[in-house]
Amino acid sequence: MRIEVTYEQVQPLALPYDLNYALTSYLYYCLARIDEGQAKWLHDEGITFAGRSYKPLVTSRLQFQSLQTHRTHMMIQGEVKWRLDSIQPELIQNLIQGIWSVECLRLPKARIPLRDVRILEQPTFTETMQYEPLSPIVVPVQQGERLHYCHPLESQFYDSLRQSISQWYQIKWGEPMGDPSIHVSVLEPARSKLSTTAVLTTFKRKKLKGYLLPLEIQADPNVQQVIYESGLGSYGFQGFGMMEVRK
Repeated sequence: MRIEVTYEQVQPLALPYDLNYALTSYLYYCLARIDEGQAKWLHDEGITFAGRSYKPLVTSRLQFQSLQTHRTHMMIQGEVKWRLDSIQPELIQNLIQGIWSVECLRLPKARIPLRDVRILEQPTFTETMQYEPLSPIVVPVQQGERLHYCHPLESQFYDSLRQSISQWYQIKWGEPMGDPSIHVSVLEPARSKLSTTAVLTTFKRKKLKGYLLPLEIQADPNVQQVIYESGLGSYGFQGFGMMEVRK
């Protein structure tokens, strides 16, 4: 279930570029206001599947009505929009209540007043869908002792995406995919150069490299729903991999 949260900053405000960690901390805080047990579960455990832990929440980047970039910071003003989604509607319902109870976006040295929270209408899922990224797609692969972030010119980028989608499908629907065929392709590849789509983000002093790529995906409609609700790649809860249906 996807929601859009709107905040409004009347006066110009300086913010750092890397906000992902601060935003996850804010979500834990909002959730704990309503259900401390669920907040602790999300922080410490999440969903255990195939020996790994999965946090069933994906978020977009913040979208600013007015944004001025500087070398060390950005200046923002006006509306600030943020989208959240989950395969677990009850988690979103508790977050809605928690966000309303906090009444502002709590960031280090900043409080941006809350204006609205609304539930978005779910799209119709079909076998062929086109997506725009609302946050960078991060695909990490362990290569010996080194963590490598795959890029869209590597076949492993798409193999890892398909594997992640398959795992989320089993978590959501409780069974393996009947038709495992998932075809992923980059839209407008001539305009989607690595140098222009790559995004480097610092999260807890770690550099994460992702890509803002429009994609076309051919798969069963139930698979498309999983992609929409859980995102693509890794670190969805940390603000990566959220996709929006292209209009």
